Amino acid sequence: MSTQNFNYIFNITGNASSALNDINDKMQQVQVSASNAVSSFNKFQTLTITCKNFANVVMGFANAIECTLEPAIALDSSLKDLSAITGEIGEGIRKRIVYFGKI
Repeated sequence: MSTQNFNYIFNITGNASSALNDINDKMQQVQVSASNAVSSFNKFQTLTITCKNFANVVMGFANAIECTLEPAIALDSSLKDLSAITGEIGEGIRKRIVYFGKI
């Protein structure tokens, strides 16, 4: 049997009102501690939700940028390919024309 239990049993037989007040004080302390724990958990939950929402906004923005830039990158690549092809063909035609003395 713990000392606290012994004190409660002893005090109830000796001074019941004092023991009940002590029990009531301890219960209020437990209630305050539980309320503080719930409040801390709620703050943590709110912070977690806020961080998740922020991450979703950032991911949405990144996806929007990617969707916007993807066609531009494909066009740039196609234009570089076209430039390489026409540059080679154009240079080859110029060489042949010069070779035959037309220019």
